Amino acid sequence: MKIIIFTENKFDSRDYHRYGVDKLLDAGFQVIVFNLCKLLRSEDYNINHIPENEINDNYVINILSYEHFLSLLEAEKASDVFVACYIGLGNYSKQIFRILSSKKIRYAIFRVSIIPIENYYEDLFFKVASFIKYNIFHPEISPAAIVFFAGKKAMQKRSGYKLGKNTVIRQVGSLDYNIYRTLKKSNADLLSTEVFPEIVFLDEYYPLHPDIDLNVYEWVTSKFYFEKVNFFLEEYSKKMNMSCGIAVHPRANYQENPFKFKIYHKRTAELVCNAKIIVGHASTAFSFAILDSKPIIQLGFRCTEKTVYGKSQKHFSKILGLPICYLDELYTFPEINVNIDLYNKYIEDYIITNRTIPITDHNEAFVDFLKLQLD
Repeated sequence: MKIIIFTENKFDSRDYHRYGVDKLLDAGFQVIVFNLCKLLRSEDYNINHIPENEINDNYVINILSYEHFLSLLEAEKASDVFVACYIGLGNYSKQIFRILSSKKIRYAIFRVSIIPIENYYEDLFFKVASFIKYNIFHPEISPAAIVFFAGKKAMQKRSGYKLGKNTVIRQVGSLDYNIYRTLKKSNADLLSTEVFPEIVFLDEYYPLHPDIDLNVYEWVTSKFYFEKVNFFLEEYSKKMNMSCGIAVHPRANYQENPFKFKIYHKRTAELVCNAKIIVGHASTAFSFAILDSKPIIQLGFRCTEKTVYGKSQKHFSKILGLPICYLDELYTFPEINVNIDLYNKYIEDYIITNRTIPITDHNEAFVDFLKLQLD
């Protein structure tokens, strides 16, 4: 069977493992990646974002147009192909799902790394609107053959995908849950031999992240951002008499270190699990701190408060009981504490609902599902 991976990001070595290409190949499946950036992302992203470890091998196909996309699917036999969709169903992508459905090709959706953004009423509105839109006004779009969910909130969220009466539901753990679990299993002895920073800042590549469209969102300048973040980290590490280090965002491509502290690449889970205090904005990597019961301080900017990122930060603060220091106004260093009840609730809602499920890794669960289709 051939597996086609749909991605809206330029495909890099991180995606290779996140999307389970290694596991699919080991299981004997043929893998092709459809890079849909030109159809789904901004011109700025396509021109200016160049991942450090982008993969341009022959199995990665850059889709140039909807006609190109359609012609490639027409060459496939529906019964011999399965699509792994790492894109959501929405206005920006519905034409992709229309074409996919017209070819009667089965597909999987992965809801394994969601963060809290909407409040109850917004979430309810989007659920109802999504159901009406795609079940009544777009019946030509087929429901997913299988959806993988990490956490209760992912299962309750009904926007971004379409379910049908025959859609298979599989519970798994989040991406970070499985990284954390592997780390704790394999590196427990190794970690104790290295000196790690006691305060870790989780870099989110602000305000340079390719997902941030500066034409849409109001953001502080890079100069102002790094001045304020560095000042906070310098003053706070002095106050606490602790060392500090930076867990660099996986997509960050800094030509020079913009921080006044040592930066660490691709070691976020290790850094968090060996730190005493975590500082960040609203990162999915908070999951490592939550699983390890570490205190978290959030840094924010009032001028970005009404963006989706600002709203997400405030919701994180509310559901986890986290202090926010707004760096573009007067602030005081907060007291450090962990609300274990709120942390445990977050784990159940956003990381893993049931830790006794037999397969927690979504890629392994996908391979398991595909093998059952072949039996």
